[in-house]
Amino acid sequence: MKKILVSGFALAFLALPFAGFAAQFQAGEEVTLQTGQTVNDDSYIVGGNVVVSSNTQGDLTIAGGNVTILGNVSGDLLVAGGSLNLPGNVGDDLRAVGGNLVISGQIGDDAVIAGGMVHVTSDAVVRGDLAITGGRIIIDAPISGRVEIRADQVDLNSSVSGSVNIAATKIILGERAVIGGDFNYKSPQSAVINPGAVIRGQTNYVASSLRPDFAPFLGKILGFLLILKLAILFIGALILAYVFKGQTKMVVEKATGRFWWSVLHGFIIAVVLPIVSIAVMFTLVGIPFGILGLLTFVIFTILSGLGFSIVFGSWLMKLITKSAQMEIDWKTALLGVVVTSLILLIPVAGGIVVTLFFLATLGGVGNVWKEAIWKNR
Repeated sequence: MKKILVSGFALAFLALPFAGFAAQFQAGEEVTLQTGQTVNDDSYIVGGNVVVSSNTQGDLTIAGGNVTILGNVSGDLLVAGGSLNLPGNVGDDLRAVGGNLVISGQIGDDAVIAGGMVHVTSDAVVRGDLAITGGRIIIDAPISGRVEIRADQVDLNSSVSGSVNIAATKIILGERAVIGGDFNYKSPQSAVINPGAVIRGQTNYVASSLRPDFAPFLGKILGFLLILKLAILFIGALILAYVFKGQTKMVVEKATGRFWWSVLHGFIIAVVLPIVSIAVMFTLVGIPFGILGLLTFVIFTILSGLGFSIVFGSWLMKLITKSAQMEIDWKTALLGVVVTSLILLIPVAGGIVVTLFFLATLGGVGNVWKEAIWKNR
């Protein structure tokens, strides 16, 4: 029940920006928003390499490999990627997950960060609380609120207005460190406190040979990852619904019109296609055909993974409204993401239902592709 409630609140949170549905969606291997542009709505971006030089008057959500944000965001920034470079300013909260993160802009409120290497530079300012979990953490920016850190090594060399709570194997307070509240830390060894560091409150040290306890902080990160996962699914579904609306509608009609036939087709694609593709690669002549078959399988699987929530949402919306037509819009996409995510929480039966709709979608994608090839032969 707790998981269902958490998922429900997360999905409700995700749905809020779409109540009036004024948003920008972009996806691609390379996504660049140029300097001088201003996005006056909430913006959602998925890409391999993402560079945002424009300003965003609203919230910005990004998932990518390498992400650079040079422009300013007036609302919240939600970002995940391998390498994150964030010199732009954020008007409200920052939520970031990545391998290597460099933050050098001003954060208007709280920041929650997870990463392997995190550097909050001296050019940055955090006007609320700062919570970080990761490997190596370096903080050179002033923090107006409290600081919570769980990491391997922490270097703090800036002013913190509130208390600082750290659990790490190695902790260093630099010459410019000023802690306005208490300094509470857990570590196998005493913190290295440079002579110039100032601690205005109490210093409380708990010697611990164990690794830091991440449990209190883990809930925040898991909640963030849940919202990010749902956001990515929703963005992907919206791209299919609006950018490729014609093709998506055909897939929905194929998948739901002859459901069990589409499930069978999807099963054949999911099982037979990769086996046959690998088998033919053992012959010299069959190598290019095998590679083509595997690439087709991967593309079909990705499209079906993003599209099955639209298929389910459209089918469910038609069932609820008793409409004669299948609707393909943001409401059916959101409904599909919400309901399928909740159904997955049901043991066994939930997985079976979602798998059947995924296979039906996969069969629909295959049938639409086959008809397109046949028409253009």
